[in-house]
Amino acid sequence: EHCTTLQHTSLWRRRLKNFQVFSYLRERLGASSLVRNFVMIATASMVGQVILIAVMPLLTRLFTPAEFGIAATGLAGAQLATSVAGWRFEWFVPNAKSEPEASRLLMLATIALIVIVSLLVPFIWMYFDDSIGQSKVFLFCIFLCIVARTGVKIVESWFVRVANLAFVSVGKLINSIVEAASSLVAGLAGFGAAGLMIAYALAPAVAFGFLFTVLWVRQWDAANRPNFRGIEISQVHQTWREYHWSATVATAASAVNSMSMTMMLFALGYVFDASQLGFFALVRRMTLMPVSLVSNALSQSFWAQAAKQVREGKYLQLRSSYLRITKLLGGASIVLATVCYLASKLIIYVFGSQWAPAGPILIAMIPYLIGLLMFSPTNHLIVFNRQDLQIFIDGTRILLVLISAVLALKLNLSLVITVWLMSISSLIGHVLLFLLQLTLQNRLADRISPGG
Repeated sequence: EHCTTLQHTSLWRRRLKNFQVFSYLRERLGASSLVRNFVMIATASMVGQVILIAVMPLLTRLFTPAEFGIAATGLAGAQLATSVAGWRFEWFVPNAKSEPEASRLLMLATIALIVIVSLLVPFIWMYFDDSIGQSKVFLFCIFLCIVARTGVKIVESWFVRVANLAFVSVGKLINSIVEAASSLVAGLAGFGAAGLMIAYALAPAVAFGFLFTVLWVRQWDAANRPNFRGIEISQVHQTWREYHWSATVATAASAVNSMSMTMMLFALGYVFDASQLGFFALVRRMTLMPVSLVSNALSQSFWAQAAKQVREGKYLQLRSSYLRITKLLGGASIVLATVCYLASKLIIYVFGSQWAPAGPILIAMIPYLIGLLMFSPTNHLIVFNRQDLQIFIDGTRILLVLISAVLALKLNLSLVITVWLMSISSLIGHVLLFLLQLTLQNRLADRISPGG
C-alpha cells in the first residue's frame, strides 16, 4: 500500500511538472465527457474568478461608483451587440452533420462578424458623449470588445463540437488574469470609466489570440480541427441556404436573451443616476462571478453532451440528465441565497464605506441569481431548433422588467425595491423556460422506446 501511494505521488509530480493536469483528469474521470469537461471549465473558471474577486476591493478604491456604472453600461452594450455579431452560425457547429459542414458554418460566422461589425461602427460612434471623459477610447474599446468576444465564441464552438474544452478552460483563465491586471493598471493611472472599458476589451482579445493560435496556427489535433481547404463558394452558399433561417431565428433568440440579461442594467440606468447604477453594477459583477463559475462551465459541458444525445436520439438520457442537474443546482441555490445574505453585511468592510448602499441591493438580487444558477445552465433549446420558444420567454422577461421600471418611475420606488421587482421578473422567466423545455423533452422521449 505504501508503494502504491508513492507511485501515485510520483505520477502526480510528473503530471504537474509536464503541465498535464487536464490529461490526468481525463484519465481518472473515465468516459463521462460531461464530468470531464465540467471539471476542466469549472477549475479554470474558479481560479479566474478568485483572481477577479481578489482585486475587486482594490478597484472599488481606485474607481468611483459612477465610473463603475458608466463602464457597466458600455460592457452591457458590447454584450448585447455580441449576441448578434456572428449571426449565431457558430451555435450550429456542435450539431453539424459532418466536419466539412461544421467548417463551413465557422466560415459563415466569421463572414457575418466582419459584415455586422462594419455596420455597427457608425451606430457605436453615435453613442459618443463628451461627458464620459476619454469617450473616444471608451467607444473604441466597446468595438474591440464586440469583435473579441464574438471571435472567442466562434472558436469555442468548435471545441464544444469535439467535446474537448481543455483549451477553452485555459482561455477563460487568461481572460481573467488579463482583465484583473489591466483594471489595476488603469485604476492606478486614473483612466476612469475608460480604463475599466480598456480592461473589458483587452481581456477577451488576448483570450481570442490564444484560442486562435491553438486551433489554427499551432495545428492542434489536426484530425479534429476545421478544414477550409477545398471549400467552394457553391458549398458555402448551400450551407447558407440550409441554415440561414435557423440562424436568423437563433440570432433573434440570442438578442432577446441578451437583452433580457442586460435590461435590468439599462432600465436602472434610465431611472437612477450613474452613482446608484454603480452600486448595482458592483453587486451584479461580484455575484455573477461565482455564479458563472458553475453556470458557464456546466452550460458548455451540458451543451456538448445534449447536442450529442440529440444527434443520436437519446432523449430519455437527456431528460434524466436535465432533471438530475436541475435538482443539484436547486440545492446549490439555497446555499447561494444564504451566502448572499451573509455577504451583504460585509460589503462596507470589504469595499469601503462609499459602497454601503450595495448591501441591501445584494439581498434584492437573490431571486435573479437563483434563476441564473438553477435554470440557465441547462436551457439549450438550440439543440432542438426551438429558438422561437426562447424568444417568447425572454421577451416576457423583458416586458416584466420594463413594467418594474415604469412602476419605479410612477411610484418613485427606491433602488432596492426596483431591483427586487426586476429580480422576481427574471426568476419567473427562468421558471417558464424550464417548464417549456421539460415539456419538449417529455414529448420527444415519449416517441421512442424505453431503451432509447
